[in-house]
Amino acid sequence: MPGYYALPGVGSVTVLVASLGIVVLPVPGHAQALPVEQLERRLHDPDALWKEVQACLEQVPPKPPCMLIDRPARYVVLHDIDPAKADAYLIVPTVPVTGIEDPRAWVPPVAELWSYGWEAAKRFLGKPAVDMGLAINSVAGRGQNQLHIHITCVQAAVRDALARATVPTTWQPGAFTFRGHDYDAIKVASLRRSPFGVLRDLGNARHHMGAQSLAVIGAADGGFYLLDTTTTSTEKAEAEELLDETCCR
Repeated sequence: MPGYYALPGVGSVTVLVASLGIVVLPVPGHAQALPVEQLERRLHDPDALWKEVQACLEQVPPKPPCMLIDRPARYVVLHDIDPAKADAYLIVPTVPVTGIEDPRAWVPPVAELWSYGWEAAKRFLGKPAVDMGLAINSVAGRGQNQLHIHITCVQAAVRDALARATVPTTWQPGAFTFRGHDYDAIKVASLRRSPFGVLRDLGNARHHMGAQSLAVIGAADGGFYLLDTTTTSTEKAEAEELLDETCCR
């Protein structure tokens, strides 16, 4: 692997350390058991994820749930500690950003997290593009006050419906429905322009970013589907519902 050198790992796991401050821990063959108290902290402490990121930055070499640390790009990738999400990861900035509603999400380094997250999906999931997705929940649909994007597989029903759909290259309101939730949709050729920026082009979304929940799903032709849903008075927006965080286990 160009640019990397190997260091002894823990047990049978090898830790790869890249030049320029990038540290990668290869995904293990099975989910790592983590202390119950760590999961309980995540459930009850809205700042628990931020604390986990800080702990990752102090580890040399990293250990699960820290999977990748990129200091120059200012993000980490963690394996989700929820045992119900065996094949799920989170990409989290190492700078404080509360979530999708935070204006700091619209500019580097956070704006690039979608493209970095897609590279992480390829590294840790190794699935075809159409089977992988990323998602960020709305303010109402999240439990942590540090921005994080979910990385995992896509629900088979979502994948199949998108394969049959004709999604335009401009936002189409209500183009997609899943579990009774309406999604606006657009297809883009790449993630060079941050999906956060693309989302701001959608109607009044830029004025109500905290109510938005956005997913990015791979297309067979190398492009991407962007799907956005909005929190209402009766429903909280959670595009994470489009994902299969067990990868059909």
